[in-house]
Amino acid sequence: MTATFVNYFSAMQTNGSVEFVLPLENQFYWLDIRNNIRHYVIYMSMLTPAVCASACLSTVKGTVLFTIIRYGATLFELVSLKIQALGASFKDGSEDDINKSNERHQELQQIIKLHQRALEYANLLESTMQHILLSQFVNCMLISCLMMFYISSTYGPNVVNMVILFAVLMVEVFAYCFSGNELSEKAASVANVIYCYPWYREPVQIQKQIRLMIQRSQRKVGITAAKFYFVDIVRFGQVVQASYSYYLILKERF
Repeated sequence: MTATFVNYFSAMQTNGSVEFVLPLENQFYWLDIRNNIRHYVIYMSMLTPAVCASACLSTVKGTVLFTIIRYGATLFELVSLKIQALGASFKDGSEDDINKSNERHQELQQIIKLHQRALEYANLLESTMQHILLSQFVNCMLISCLMMFYISSTYGPNVVNMVILFAVLMVEVFAYCFSGNELSEKAASVANVIYCYPWYREPVQIQKQIRLMIQRSQRKVGITAAKFYFVDIVRFGQVVQASYSYYLILKERF
């Protein structure tokens, strides 16, 4: 809108002509939105609330999804911190340690239950988001390669709109990949923390429970795109590379 008004009033002083910048539609019913400034104002006054509502909805959706992924990563991080704190307070052979062994065992039981809860949360998160992420990645590859083809073959003010849309699309996909990568890293760090814990000095019954916890933490945890692949930073690079390859094919063909 700013570019349109600046160019319009500049053209009025020089008696020149200007073609208005349209964010979405080329035509809007009977209005001449490309050449009549009044029609353009009517068009933008109706379009702006719709765009703002769409942006608000996208922001809420993104915030909710990123928050629930971050919550899962925080659960695994909390498990790691509790194990580290418990291992630091483990004293060998002292009378105080013997008196507090029951409390330590209870704390271990709570940590094991918390880890199980975190794994259940990750499974629910995976089942909820797997189809959403698959659609997101497929749309990203298709739309990004078409956007690159349009930007490289078209010149004009509308290219700026496409560049902005392309940047928003890539940032959104990167945010999903970054959050998924963080979830996987926090879940994998639990196995390293348990390995450093002196579990071999615990009773046999506690050792069996810790062994099951180690086995569970060795399996990769994260969010996937419909079980095809895990969503992480490496996958984001592969998506960008695939989109650029498809763009080169389109450019050679057309």
